[in-house]
Amino acid sequence: QCSLCEANYDPASLTAAVTVKRVLDARQSWGVDVSSKRFSAPSLLYSPAKLCKFCSQFFPS
Repeated sequence: QCSLCEANYDPASLTAAVTVKRVLDARQSWGVDVSSKRFSAPSLLYSPAKLCKFCSQFFPS
């Protein structure tokens, strides 16, 4: 599953990775409510989040 669009893909198709924090920041900038206890642990924010090819375009390296 892509961490940004949440669409299901084959794991081989999830080629890019960013931190969970970058995904949450992008969602927040688009007006999505990201306040959840799930994301309250600081250590989780810096774990890798896999992205599909389409969503990877929003995170230039």
